[in-house]
Amino acid sequence: MSPKTEEQFNEIRKERRWQIMQVALELFAHDGYHSTSIASIARKAGISKGLMYNYFESKEALLKELIISTSNKVHVELDPDHDGKVTPVEFLRFIRVTLKNIRENVTYWRLYSTLSLQKEVMDIIMSEMQDLAKDTIQLLTSFFAEHFAGKAEEELYHLSALFKGVMLQFLAINDEKWMKKNEEMMINYYKDKKGWTEQNI
Repeated sequence: MSPKTEEQFNEIRKERRWQIMQVALELFAHDGYHSTSIASIARKAGISKGLMYNYFESKEALLKELIISTSNKVHVELDPDHDGKVTPVEFLRFIRVTLKNIRENVTYWRLYSTLSLQKEVMDIIMSEMQDLAKDTIQLLTSFFAEHFAGKAEEELYHLSALFKGVMLQFLAINDEKWMKKNEEMMINYYKDKKGWTEQNI
């Protein structure tokens, strides 16, 4: 058997980090962040506690990586062509992609909604979350300023409330048809208000 290349080692390490994060997500969601130890994560992941620290320097670092990596998948979808400007088509697509992410990552969003009520835990990740959301907020503010003259801040808060409300309700009932119905209601709110249409979605 030929020795592994550096690229293969990096790929193996990346895959192992992902597996550890999935184990941590499950344990954090089931047992709670404070009740979950590095030792319990390592045990379920099938590695030694010492080896765990080769992947994550602390439980806090693991939590940050878990929250930020998943949240980033949503934020990057607002401006998929990276031109620094959001079009109505991109905005409507962003709504669909965000709600799809919630449907497909129920355990993560249930954990996130629980952690959001725990100030001492949110303090751990708040700085990174603010940095992550900064570009998204700026893009949305510019978008709403262009299309909802004088009501950019109001529409930004409205969108945030809609996402949070739909997410919490879906996590409570886990009903796919209900979620799709609310997705169409959100989309139609903006389409009807501005006369927009969707393309290539």
